Amino acid sequence: MYAPSFSLVDISLIVTGVVWGVNNIVVKSALADFSPPVFNAIRFTIASLLLCSVAFATGGRSLRVERQDLGKIIVAGVFGNTLYQILYIHGINLSTAGNVAVMLALKPVCLVILAWLFAGERVSASGWAGTFVSLTGVMLITLGSGTSLGFSLETLRGDMLVFLSVFSWSAYTIMSKPLVRKYPPVRVTALTMVAGSVLLVAYALPYMTRQDWMRVRPASWAGLVASATLALVFAYLAWNWGISRLGGARTAVYENIAMVTGVLASWLILHENWNAVRLAGALFTLLGVVIARQAGERATRSPRTGDPGL
Repeated sequence: MYAPSFSLVDISLIVTGVVWGVNNIVVKSALADFSPPVFNAIRFTIASLLLCSVAFATGGRSLRVERQDLGKIIVAGVFGNTLYQILYIHGINLSTAGNVAVMLALKPVCLVILAWLFAGERVSASGWAGTFVSLTGVMLITLGSGTSLGFSLETLRGDMLVFLSVFSWSAYTIMSKPLVRKYPPVRVTALTMVAGSVLLVAYALPYMTRQDWMRVRPASWAGLVASATLALVFAYLAWNWGISRLGGARTAVYENIAMVTGVLASWLILHENWNAVRLAGALFTLLGVVIARQAGERATRSPRTGDPGL
């Protein structure tokens, strides 16, 4: 069932974008004390336990799915959690901040294309326009930040890893669509989180023995817990709820709000420079979200039958 107009689903996705934007700063600070694989293993374990508790309490005290869907749950969890996190962490270390920002900004575009090709979601001209206006805004924010932006052989490996992480997240979103329409989104979110976390923990085991636990500050532990509860539990629930109500294509564009929020948070918390180019980028990004959402409303109100698209 699609939400025909601006609703609580949209509000939850906007909050998700805000949470993900601030989360980048929280994670960056915590990683001064944690090894990245260890940080991910712990926060995904916490998130898995919390999500299973919520799903068990609200879903008829059951996490069961039909046998034919179990494999789909596992594959989606590996794409959306294990592969995405590992590829992103290693990619960002081999590329530049500007390149990574642009590659991550391709998420909505990649997701819209995959939703169009594989999920049968119709994308109107205004829907495409909103997606690319938002992408333009993100690129302006990146250029206005003064960070290095340039694709070369030196950054190629890192750029490709980040791009593969974008594809992995987009694939997870597409795989989740039929699942969240068949089962409660909280159940799908919990089970895919568990599936991905098992491999993340296994991947982090060698790093656990080398982690200097005594140097981890209380603030870093607090950041880890906040990241697990808000950026994973709340945000993943809201994301899958959005997919179930709006479809993958329309949900995707909300992710660029994270870039705007990240820039604002950096300005307020880290006192980074704010200039006209970054302001224009923020306005373009938000304008793209509005255009895409209005295109979705028109598609939903259309008297034509079928699966309403972006």
